[in-house]
Amino acid sequence: MHILGLPTDIFNVYPASIKYKTYQARWQIGDIYVSGDARKTEDNPQGLGCYLVMTGRGCDDIFRIL
Repeated sequence: MHILGLPTDIFNVYPASIKYKTYQARWQIGDIYVSGDARKTEDNPQGLGCYLVMTGRGCDDIFRIL
């Protein structure tokens, strides 16, 4: 599995906590945060989707990583 084209083993993994969303995991590296692994629901039976937060510093981080 990859996140933003990057291997998952370079990310720190935390429980996700986004209000009104069913994401179960948050992957973080520097100031880049990706929430995903949504629980399957009637509205989302395959558990698809993600939520990306990348600050200005996160843009610098991804440039440095790639």
